[in-house]
Amino acid sequence: MGFFTRKVAGVTAMDPLVPALAGLVVDAFRFLESCDDDEVDPDSAVKMMEGISGELLRLPQDQRARLLQALAELAEAEQNPARREFLETFPAACGLVEELLGDSVADSRHSGPSRFGGTYSPSR
Repeated sequence: MGFFTRKVAGVTAMDPLVPALAGLVVDAFRFLESCDDDEVDPDSAVKMMEGISGELLRLPQDQRARLLQALAELAEAEQNPARREFLETFPAACGLVEELLGDSVADSRHSGPSRFGGTYSPSR
């Protein structure tokens, strides 16, 4: 079986559940990243975002590749520019890919401190 038809934990790589769950994970991360301190305790938000990133980083390489593919497909189809940008930059922001954020992402709109500990904040 090839990569796209192989079953992983009972789910085929092309199962529609993969992009749906990927979108939910990104939306939860985005909410935690963008919420005000009075909505969610900042320490709790950081712990949750670190937990999400940690779980994603523990995925086997083939599952991580499928997640990255799903994120790219979601970003391509996304109509909301802010969510599309977050989907595009999420893999680098949480350490799934080893690439530097380019000037187009790290411009003045995104230069504030992030709850996650870096300087990247696509929601602010």
